[in-house]
Amino acid sequence: MDVSIFRDLCATLLSASLAHALVKALEFSASRDYLTQVFNFGHCIVDQHNISALFRHRPTWCLQLVCRKIVHISTGPLFVLTWPLFSAAPTARVCAAAVPLCNAVRLILVAIGSMDRQATIKAVSRGGSRQELLRGPLLYIGIVTAVTLLFWRESPVGLMVLSLMCGGDGLADIVGRRYGFARLPFNHNKSWLGSLAMFTGGAVMSMVYIALFHSMGYFTNTMQNMLGVIWMTSLVATAVEALPVYGWLDDNLTVPATAAILGQMLQSTLT
Repeated sequence: MDVSIFRDLCATLLSASLAHALVKALEFSASRDYLTQVFNFGHCIVDQHNISALFRHRPTWCLQLVCRKIVHISTGPLFVLTWPLFSAAPTARVCAAAVPLCNAVRLILVAIGSMDRQATIKAVSRGGSRQELLRGPLLYIGIVTAVTLLFWRESPVGLMVLSLMCGGDGLADIVGRRYGFARLPFNHNKSWLGSLAMFTGGAVMSMVYIALFHSMGYFTNTMQNMLGVIWMTSLVATAVEALPVYGWLDDNLTVPATAAILGQMLQSTLT
């Protein structure tokens, strides 16, 4: 067997194992209600309430939202960290893309009832419905798969796409729902703090991942040249995420599409 093929197979198995372990851990947390207790405890400490408030206040937003957003924020970035394990062979990206593709198949099977995974439904859906898995969560996996196949390690555009979708949009939802009291004048479903979290989370994650892959020699341009593009792309993606399109356009589509299109337009600066 060719060395590169063997290396890619081993990397695929490792990546799949990590993804499976992450999903199982979050499913276990969701089913045992651990995250609610942890965040309620932190909420009590911050608000300086009596410790008995831990047992009086059990906000319904906490478990479903935090579990779902931990999946949203962590899955893509952790998968990206396995990319350097793959070889330089042209088929390496296909082997890597097989991991999210298998997760997509699993998600479809759960959604149509062929697999009984209530913990999965609870961890990644908004309202606990199987059909929800075929919308945002499946689109999320589709974007991760597309970025792996189209951009791979050859372009920082893919890293920005995933960073803005995972780190930016994921953090915006958590911060906006919990602390977003000041609403945007043109979209009352979004808040100033949520948009700030979107911009900051996406930009910081983009910088970290691009700097990491740059240090490994995947990109030849300097970080100074890429910083401006990162901030500009994050700003535009934040503006798009804030638009009042909820209900007919998903952030898992609009944010990655914006980052990909703008990144491609600035390709000469990024590579």
